[in-house]
Amino acid sequence: QTNNLSKENFYGRNRFIAGKKEAGTKVELDLTKIGLNTLDAKIGLRNTSLPEKIGLYGFVEATTNTNSANITAIVGKSLGKGFFLDMVSDNEIPYQGKPFCFLELQLSKDIGKHLYGFARIESAHFSRPKYMAGIGLKR
Repeated sequence: QTNNLSKENFYGRNRFIAGKKEAGTKVELDLTKIGLNTLDAKIGLRNTSLPEKIGLYGFVEATTNTNSANITAIVGKSLGKGFFLDMVSDNEIPYQGKPFCFLELQLSKDIGKHLYGFARIESAHFSRPKYMAGIGLKR
């Protein structure tokens, strides 16, 4: 999961994951571009079997380096009749300084074969939430 190490992709994170295809837990190298010429490299684990055990799709990952740790969960659940509930939780915990927490919840509904509608709430540090609604194209 990389995009030329651009900080404009998904949270600026570029992940390299190694493990057997069917394994629930894999080793992960996470590179995040944090400045013009600076990469933050963390190593850790990504797990897909824990969400599956409680009826969700997605993954939970934990990575660390000498400066900080990160715990991210991107999970969701089909609610039936074309409805889906998804959650993104990204938590950066520096060993010195304040932690960063981001949470996003999205309810979506299939609209035919190629479209879906969604309503989303997202918040950093659980304050000043942003609300969005729209229509998207399925891949």
